[in-house]
Formats: sequence, C-alpha cells, structure tokens
Amino acid sequence: VPLRTIKTTFTYNLTFSLPPTLETNAAWDALLPEGAGFISHPQLSPSPSAFSAFHQLHCLNLLRLGYYHHYNETNPSGSAAQISPKSRSTDDHDNSTEETAELQHHLRPAHQRHCFDYLRQSILCAADSNLEPVDFGLGGVTGWGSSRKCRDYSELVSWAEKWKSGATEGIS
Repeated sequence: VPLRTIKTTFTYNLTFSLPPTLETNAAWDALLPEGAGFISHPQLSPSPSAFSAFHQLHCLNLLRLGYYHHYNETNPSGSAAQISPKSRSTDDHDNSTEETAELQHHLRPAHQRHCFDYLRQSILCAADSNLEPVDFGLGGVTGWGSSRKCRDYSELVSWAEKWKSGATEGIS
C-alpha cells in the first residue's frame, strides 16, 4: 500500500515503556486500527492478512508484557506491573478465564522467541538509515531528537480500517 512520507522527530514517550496499567495498555491498544489490523482486500489479499507494522507492534507489546511479568516474579516487593494483554489489570482479581488463557499464550517461550526473531528480521529488512547523533554524556545514542523521514502510519491505519476483516480490538 503506497503511503506518503512525513518528517518527524523522535521523542521519548514514557507511556509506551512504563509498566502495564489500564492507561499504558489502552495506549498500546490505540496503536492498532479497528479490526486489530486484520484486513481482506479483493485484489491484495482476499484471505485475511495483517500488515507487518501491526504484527511488529503486537510482538513488541508481547515482549513488554513478558518483561514486566518476569520483573514482578523476580521483584515481588516492587510489583511494578499490572499484567494483562487487554486494558484490564491483574490487580482486579476478576480477570476472565479467557483473558488469563490469552496472557499465558502470549507469555509462552515459543511465542516470545517468535517475536524476538520476527522483530530482528523486520529491523534488518527495514534497514533504517536515518542518522542518530551520539549523546556523549551517555556514551551512545538514544535516538531522541533525531529528525526522521517516515511513512505515514496514520494512513496505514485508515486504510486497514477501511478494509478490516472482523471486529477484533486491541493489540493482543
């Protein structure tokens, strides 16, 4: 799908790196279009398919949930995260059996291994050649403040909503 390019500057948005809460999970859910990014199109994809960008976000979110799940297990007194692939909190103690089964599916090592390698290959495929200045105070790069030329993600979301396949919601 052809998308226009836009100029943007990367900035640090804590919402997407903080532990899972109702607010942070809702922000992740809002990244995907209605239908969770699954589409059907008469010429491009008569069978349901998903754009890679949506699959990549799903994998990144899954690894985020797995990271904080592990963090909570190894730091029980810290309890930094409320783990749920949906916008509910495990602190509610009334999560449905379906949500618990979904979370366990997402935390399975095989699913997480798939996501690690899928994201690795996606990064190599994109071969992003934008330059990021070195932050000498950190001795490396953060990417924050670097100007970018990006494909317009909002156009991809709009296109996917037009051709959505099903009524699935959220990023999980």
